Amino acid sequence: MNSKSFKVIYFVIIFIIFGEITARFYLTLHTKSFAPPIKNETELQGSEEYGKNLIIIGDSYSAGFGIPVRSRLSTLLKNMKTHNVYDFTAADNNWLNYLNKLDKSKSIVKKDDFIIILTTFADILYKNDAFNEFFSKPIADFKLSINDTIKKGDIEIDYRVEKSVFKKIYKLIKSKSHLFELLVRNIKTTLKNKGLLLPFGDFYYLYKEGYIEKKHEIEKILAYINNFSNDHGINIIIYLLPDFNTLGITKYFTHYTSAYEKSFNNKSVKIIDGINHFKGKNSYSYCISLRDAHPNGKAHAVIADSLKNQINNFK
Repeated sequence: MNSKSFKVIYFVIIFIIFGEITARFYLTLHTKSFAPPIKNETELQGSEEYGKNLIIIGDSYSAGFGIPVRSRLSTLLKNMKTHNVYDFTAADNNWLNYLNKLDKSKSIVKKDDFIIILTTFADILYKNDAFNEFFSKPIADFKLSINDTIKKGDIEIDYRVEKSVFKKIYKLIKSKSHLFELLVRNIKTTLKNKGLLLPFGDFYYLYKEGYIEKKHEIEKILAYINNFSNDHGINIIIYLLPDFNTLGITKYFTHYTSAYEKSFNNKSVKIIDGINHFKGKNSYSYCISLRDAHPNGKAHAVIADSLKNQINNFK
């Protein structure tokens, strides 16, 4: 090996080491802390009790990842002082988790209560076998008391689709190298915000094919929700959440919104198009960061105001 080659290798090694240290420092500095959502309405609302209940179902977007408790959706809805608020949101949930939580809320909700389901772009990435199983046999009717709400260990089953070998290797490298993670995240986000998508990965699949392939499954989900609403006299709102670091590129979510809006929108189940709701708004103002699609406190406030108006005008 000549001296020139040795110098190249030497500088590459120095770059990787320095880059890794810098990336670790940056990610540590910018990683948001997250306190779990409050599950019990007496903790959320003190000693006050109201005649109506409101259940929030969703993933980390609606749980309030990276923002203070006071700015989260559950707290903002609690401040209406009209409903006992139950926060059943949890990270990494998808439609199968939501349906199970909906089914297991039967002993809590009563006529004219509200259930709000906040769904994200990736919520159809569930295991197909688990989906078929849910709709092929009756789900146990869990008897939950008002002080024994849905517990994390009871229903937080991982229904996410199995990762391919390539994705597992990719995830392993990301977990070991903060430099690799930061570079990949920045490159993907920069290209995405310029309207350019790499032709692989979950986001590309969802944009191109996912919501077309799963159209009938979404119809089945919405029919289940519609029947639940009618059978129990419950008002249900489905809010379609955008990815908050790509608010300017609405073309990504055309199939996403049409899959829900074209299925139904009746008097007991309302769908709010959050993509259109945030259309034209600046991503900088509403996301945790441009490398993180989670909504910030300002976005939670906008969502809460929209839901409050819908609740007040529900007929």
